[in-house]
Amino acid sequence: MKFLSLILVLFFSYNLSAQIGPDGTGNWIFYTIGPNTNLSGANLSGSMLNDADLSGADLSGANLREAMLWETNFSNS
Repeated sequence: MKFLSLILVLFFSYNLSAQIGPDGTGNWIFYTIGPNTNLSGANLSGSMLNDADLSGADLSGANLREAMLWETNFSNS
């Protein structure tokens, strides 16, 4: 039972938020987040991209369903 509890704690505590720095760049899973990046077709569903700088990024075909995008910069994207 303790093993199952440990597995559940690890599973539910896994952080799915992107590591976005103060400059608006960072990583989420294996995607590089930042201005002028190619994110075409990227699966960013459920990501936490708050304060990300996606200015000029290619987001064609990207899945942003249920993504957290507070204060995200989409200019020229």
